[in-house]
Amino acid sequence: MPELSVVTIAVDSEQRAVLQVLVDGTSVARTVHAASSYPSAATDPLIARLHTLNPDVILVDVPVENASAALLAIEVLRQELPEVAVFAVGSMSQPQVIVSAMRAGAREFVERPTTTSDLLEAFVRLSTSQRKVKREGPRGKVFTVVNAKGGSGATTVAVNLALALQSAYGNVTLVDLAPLGSRLATRDIPRGEAERWGAWRVPSAVRRTPSSTCAAPSATHRSRRPQLQRRCLCWRART
Repeated sequence: MPELSVVTIAVDSEQRAVLQVLVDGTSVARTVHAASSYPSAATDPLIARLHTLNPDVILVDVPVENASAALLAIEVLRQELPEVAVFAVGSMSQPQVIVSAMRAGAREFVERPTTTSDLLEAFVRLSTSQRKVKREGPRGKVFTVVNAKGGSGATTVAVNLALALQSAYGNVTLVDLAPLGSRLATRDIPRGEAERWGAWRVPSAVRRTPSSTCAAPSATHRSRRPQLQRRCLCWRART
């Protein structure tokens, strides 16, 4: 397993020292920086420093007596460094703090006091997950267009968005989940484009062309979802 670079954030100096010793003791990670304050906004100098360091993991100590600053830091870190895994380190006796940390964006919640084996297990889980993602390859992006009532233009927006993405990137899937109509594949499409997109009424299968895919629910499928309002989902796979 390749060595992970780790940044630790803890207000307490003793806890910072302990975390550094534990991280370096795993033999699969090393501490590249130890911060003594929690970032509270995107403009915090620590955020700029972290962008430069580009660590694999950030360990955030969540003290029992004042968890709010640490939880805010986790949220800021997740927003500003989405590719970096944030691990929270705190007491397991505070379930609400654990829930709040995970909601803020923490990938792991490691029990405090921490041991080398606890951190090693967390690092191994992270590395395993990263390897799995690399094997699967890059994922596509999902765009969903939802309207409050029929006739407000969701189909028009979805079709034209899909055409624009296909023109720019290729490999687009367009799915119409509308309970009425099922004319997504031919509405607002320039002459000559309808054949490429096709108009299919297959509920459980998707038909493909060399550069695009389109599907719409059949009448039978729609009748089982009467409560579903018109929804158009546009997806593209990265090449």
